[in-house]
Amino acid sequence: MKRTLPRAFARLRAACLLIGACAAAFAFSPSPPFLHQPSLYVIEGYLDRAPQGVEIHDVIDIRANGRRRSLLVTRYGTPGETGLDRYLSRVMAQPFTLRGAFEDVDRLVDAPPGAKIAGTFAAYTQGSPWLLIQDLTAPAPNS
Repeated sequence: MKRTLPRAFARLRAACLLIGACAAAFAFSPSPPFLHQPSLYVIEGYLDRAPQGVEIHDVIDIRANGRRRSLLVTRYGTPGETGLDRYLSRVMAQPFTLRGAFEDVDRLVDAPPGAKIAGTFAAYTQGSPWLLIQDLTAPAPNS
């Protein structure tokens, strides 16, 4: 009887550790519902103002480096070049914080008003919204 009781407690302790490890792995794993996958947007537009006669489909407020700007969207799409009708301005919390490579963020935020903007962005809309620059083709980098 003496040997059976310590073995039972050892097995119980091992089972509790295994269940605890599985629960911790699930809780900290980057999988839904804990981390929602972002939507990819191909966005073309202008910063703060657009040339006369250009049709604006959406206006997104963005911020980075302590500056707040407006992105005037002339075209939304997906990386497969299909149209997209999910407007980012409909996200209740604004502005979108701009993230990505420092060079890309600086290039976009420091562009002059009226600069052409084109690139692919991952839109995170759960909680405080932010845009992750995946590929920025315009404005062109300084040489």
